[in-house]
Amino acid sequence: LVYLAMGEAGATADTALQIANANGYGEIGDGSQTLTRLRIRYPRAYWEMVTELSKEVGVDPYLILSVARQESTYRAWLTSSAGAKGVMQVMPSTAKWLTDVDPRLSSELHRDLTNPAHSLRLGAFYLRRMLDRYDNNVISALAGYNAGPGNCDKWRREHRNKSEAEFIELIPFTETRN
Repeated sequence: LVYLAMGEAGATADTALQIANANGYGEIGDGSQTLTRLRIRYPRAYWEMVTELSKEVGVDPYLILSVARQESTYRAWLTSSAGAKGVMQVMPSTAKWLTDVDPRLSSELHRDLTNPAHSLRLGAFYLRRMLDRYDNNVISALAGYNAGPGNCDKWRREHRNKSEAEFIELIPFTETRN
């Protein structure tokens, strides 16, 4: 129950996962995992906020959570070496741009990207823009989200005759490919 509560809390999801990994919690001898273990690995952090955003921007809430998990393991205070901040690891320049071009986004949002509500909102809106840009192709949208749409456009041009699986393997940025 403690593991579950920590996993659902969002801010402590990374710690809960580390503890679960260190203790083999929820692992079954055949290499599979219990549902409880999977809930720790993939918590519904910030669920109320995410479901509201999902309805507003038309993006699956689990896709939003997947980005948050991959980008920051739900850690709101995290800043990447490139300068991306918050739960959704939004670049400050991208956040500022979004608040300038989208009237639905308050200009105050970009000022505190470590606030989970701000980061989630900006990240969800940016993810929606990436999905629109790439005709709802989730692979390209996620690549554009992580590496920037300019990089993704270039890769798509270079590998336009490749399958999606081949395209992923040819992404030169390890973080984006993962």
